[in-house]
Amino acid sequence: MEFALLHLLFLMNAFDLTTENSIPFYRFRVNSVERCPMNASEFDTSARRRNCTGNDRYLCAPDRNLSSLIEFCTDTSRSLFGKGNCLRLEGTGNLNHYNCVERFVSGCPTEPYTDDEIYKYPACLELDLDFHCFVAEKNCQKRLLTTTDKYFNDSKDGKAKPETFDGSIKLQLVIVFLYGFLCVAILTGSVAIYIYKRKEYKKGNIG
Repeated sequence: MEFALLHLLFLMNAFDLTTENSIPFYRFRVNSVERCPMNASEFDTSARRRNCTGNDRYLCAPDRNLSSLIEFCTDTSRSLFGKGNCLRLEGTGNLNHYNCVERFVSGCPTEPYTDDEIYKYPACLELDLDFHCFVAEKNCQKRLLTTTDKYFNDSKDGKAKPETFDGSIKLQLVIVFLYGFLCVAILTGSVAIYIYKRKEYKKGNIG
């Protein structure tokens, strides 16, 4: 019984870590957020909340796939980024340039900035999560318009397709399902073992 409960607690902890840090392969823990700080005051507030320790410091940026905004405590020193570049967290956890001069309609950085001042250029922190691109990107808008037109055209012809889920959402749904199934199986097995032992114990006392 105790082993089953410990096993359940282990699974719950693993599930929490998986859902909280759903972006794999970074060398440090990252959290998905709806928005990054958009000014110095918000940045300081978020940094205090995150409470990075030691030599680590708070940052918020797009992930490598432009599929999520993430906040994290980086172990790297303050970095300078050149004008004409946004940034994203690539590799195992390094911020790299994302050239936006030819890609963005507007909002591309016009002056050099440090990684903890990215909030000065909001366009670098606004993502289209459906198409995995910056909202300010020309191609992102084209994809959106093309997809919207196709949807309405298909709707008129009676060929509209149901909405599909992003891969990360599918993964989380699978994890939730497996987590629930394992919890039920473990609890059911634990109860059955407990009842069986109780019966055996009573038989032994009667005998």
